[in-house]
Amino acid sequence: MKKFLMTAVLGMFALAGFSQVKWDARLGVNFSNLTGDGDTKALTGFTLGVGMDYGFSENWSLQSGLMFTSK
Repeated sequence: MKKFLMTAVLGMFALAGFSQVKWDARLGVNFSNLTGDGDTKALTGFTLGVGMDYGFSENWSLQSGLMFTSK
């Protein structure tokens, strides 16, 4: 597992050397409530994540990311 994680991290750094790669961070708030139960208090949660966008050309790109969302 350690070798795989280290290989993935080093691969990300190798891709970051190209000008087509863009990194981004995402942060947000979400609100939810339960209807039909009588008690409809809004529940507050958060979203946090990182992403990468690799552009092959002006029309084609690959986007990936990892998001953590509380429920």
